[in-house]
Amino acid sequence: MSKTATPSSILAADAVIGALLSRGVKDFAYCPGSRNAPFAYVLDAYESRGLVHVHPFAEERGAGFWAIGAIKATGDPVAVVTTSGTAVAELHPAMEEASHQGLPLLAITADRPFEAHGVGANQTTKQVGIFADAPVVELDIPALDRPSEQLLGQTRARVIRTVMRAQGQPGLPGPAHINVAFREPLAPSVPVEISSTSLQSEGPPYVFAPTGSTTWSQVVDPELQTLLVVGDVGSVGQAADVRAVVDYAAELGIPMIAEPSSGMCDAPNWLPHGPLIADRLGAQVEQIVVLGRPTLSRPIARLLAGASPVPSALPGPVAPSSSDASPGASPGMVAPGATPTLSDVTRQNPPVRKVVVGDSPGWPDSSGTATVYVERLVPDWDAPDWLGAPDSADDLADVPDRGPEDSSADDPADDPDGPTALTSNDAWAQYCIAVSDQAFAALSQVLDQETGRGAGLNQLCVAREIWESPGNFALWLGASGTVRSFDAAAGDPGRPSVYANRGLAGIDGTVASALGLQFGLQIPVRVVLGDLTFCYDIPSLAARPDGEQDIQIIVLDDGGASIFASLEHGRIATGQMYERFFRVSQTIDIAGVARACGWEVHEAARLGELRDLLREPIRGRSVIRVQLGHADNLVPEALKVMGR
Repeated sequence: MSKTATPSSILAADAVIGALLSRGVKDFAYCPGSRNAPFAYVLDAYESRGLVHVHPFAEERGAGFWAIGAIKATGDPVAVVTTSGTAVAELHPAMEEASHQGLPLLAITADRPFEAHGVGANQTTKQVGIFADAPVVELDIPALDRPSEQLLGQTRARVIRTVMRAQGQPGLPGPAHINVAFREPLAPSVPVEISSTSLQSEGPPYVFAPTGSTTWSQVVDPELQTLLVVGDVGSVGQAADVRAVVDYAAELGIPMIAEPSSGMCDAPNWLPHGPLIADRLGAQVEQIVVLGRPTLSRPIARLLAGASPVPSALPGPVAPSSSDASPGASPGMVAPGATPTLSDVTRQNPPVRKVVVGDSPGWPDSSGTATVYVERLVPDWDAPDWLGAPDSADDLADVPDRGPEDSSADDPADDPDGPTALTSNDAWAQYCIAVSDQAFAALSQVLDQETGRGAGLNQLCVAREIWESPGNFALWLGASGTVRSFDAAAGDPGRPSVYANRGLAGIDGTVASALGLQFGLQIPVRVVLGDLTFCYDIPSLAARPDGEQDIQIIVLDDGGASIFASLEHGRIATGQMYERFFRVSQTIDIAGVARACGWEVHEAARLGELRDLLREPIRGRSVIRVQLGHADNLVPEALKVMGR
């Protein structure tokens, strides 16, 4: 479609209709209106090419039930397109019927932009959620102003995965609601045209989604420099599947970035300090396999979105050259239900291929840049010859010791025998390890300087000490800032098993969850949380559902929410505004509260004091209040040392 003088409403409508067509939606029951007019122009253009069938209806209730009959006859999803206001409400009976029958009825409703809501304008019914729990999935697309190709592509991807969910991929099928806001003008100034290449270059499949179990070799290209990214895994059952894939990737020599709570940081292919190295690896990686839900750090989010701001020419380790396989190759067309092959898989813009794995009804690809979505990824333990797997995971690379005594490691970029312009997976793994080692050396240098100047403790310093502390215990991390500090500072693999509540960002119910964990594991548990997180769950300090337990709570007390100092708000919202709206300063007597609830209390303001306390075994219930000297974010300092 020509973008010249084309309103954003038309571009958005085209993105939605093209995405629906790519998932096999050919029949559209269209109900007339003004706000949904952009759909009319786009559908007319598609129908003139013989790509869709439009069925006009005067009223929405009848259109909805007509669509149900058509779906029952063919099994294919059918879309009903309506204008805004009460027209949407008229679809409710049909949506309920489709819900009870498990039919992929698609309600495509036009909406007013947000500025027209709540001002008394006509047809400004609250349309999101209007069908209650009838839809299996609901998508709200805001009005797009001057949409870029990337934004339009993400819109298409979101629509596609919504339709897939309605088709039962994953879960059970059922109706879906896609609400699209349009800002005027609602009509094109020039005739709408569909280019001859639009459906090949931007259409199906934006996301290829095999159902059920899919083998590694079916969807992972062995010729590309591949990185495994593992987030919070969630259920125990899913953890077993993720572990199998992680072990298999280690056998293949594929490096991995994993969040602390993934439970995978003991794998031999784990690269510590993920937030420090993500941008640099993002400049060279060609393929990413995503397991679990990586949601912690913005560098990882940029990596997964393929939007790393770091140029390819970086100081530091020399990157292996790209493989001959072009990430920009023409996309293939995959028939629904067909067995996937590598040649069929779309390589889209951005060029990094992304294989996303998830077995829950939610979609674990918030950036909308997945190339392949699979419900379950199965290792090929009988690996074909082209995989070139090493004899053991120990052959992955010669990983230097990462103990404190190694903090002055040389910059791997200065090693003439280090990674060079090779194209094998082994060379790529070596490069990733070199970058991780460089991050470790840089972080150690910064933290050693910080503690040496007597400035008091910092979250990263504390995280490093706790991670390396001896003893048999499980580690529970709470609060946004704490878990991110461990994500950046954790080093040695095989350290404590890590747990966290990630669904609510780990700030609510942390103490209670840790008490339950200790009961379930029957080993000592060490909890690390911020002062506000501690305050959120004070009542649980008095709870003793299982009698006395071996549990230790380390409270990082900086007098408020220091997490915002590491975000853009720390730069933008200064002075009184920052203190009032972000920091949320508190003056609670943490030690007094803990003692009142029957906990033994210790204080630590210096590294030596904390280190001595961490060497003691965890016996009974105790609280260590760690007085942080300041809330400076030391991650940027480590990045500077790395040469960023």
